[in-house]
Amino acid sequence: MFFQNFKDFNKKKYFIYRLSLILNGFSSIYSSILAPLFFCKYIVEKKKSYFYNFISSVIPLILNLYIFVYFSLKPSAINDRFVIELEKITNLIYSVFIRPTLGGNLSNIIFKNFNLIDSRLLILILFFITIFFIVSLVYCLRKKDQVINFILLALFLNIVLILLGAQYPNFAGGRYAVVSSVIFLTLYLRLLQIENKTFLNHSFFAIIFISLAIGLVEFKYFNQWMYLLKC
Repeated sequence: MFFQNFKDFNKKKYFIYRLSLILNGFSSIYSSILAPLFFCKYIVEKKKSYFYNFISSVIPLILNLYIFVYFSLKPSAINDRFVIELEKITNLIYSVFIRPTLGGNLSNIIFKNFNLIDSRLLILILFFITIFFIVSLVYCLRKKDQVINFILLALFLNIVLILLGAQYPNFAGGRYAVVSSVIFLTLYLRLLQIENKTFLNHSFFAIIFISLAIGLVEFKYFNQWMYLLKC
């Protein structure tokens, strides 16, 4: 929805589109992440239609933030929600970056073995992962591509919401990481479109292919809910 082409839009299509933005935002606070992006897009493009899109997306964001803050401040709320531990970081990396690429079953085996690793070695592994992310971020920013910048901003904001919305100090992800996972994979799609170096282009294609192939195999043969599709 964020990268929608408005070239042939009339008033009716704009109304349906903005109504969809509002309904999409009301579905979850994680879906409301589009609001800051629409504001940034309006600042960059200076188009009135983008401002109206921002208004449509910010309405559910304000309501979701109010609900989130209200229930977080209630005496019955769990008071360790904002505690960040090492397990929460590893769980976040697993849910957002590893699972969408390697699938649920294979990545779950890797993640469970993480718990068997000595804490000092785990910190060293996370350090190298952090270095890899920093190098990847610098690479993406050097592309100076507006689409990539918006994808990175959306990914960052969504990860922040996951950390803030995690109910336990040692868990971040689950079904709430789905949006971040999809955003993460769209980054590879965009890099595949604009990368001119053959090796990197083929590498991005391989990552996307592996993700789709493993996802299809898991859905077909390792999905415990397949019986729900039988009528």
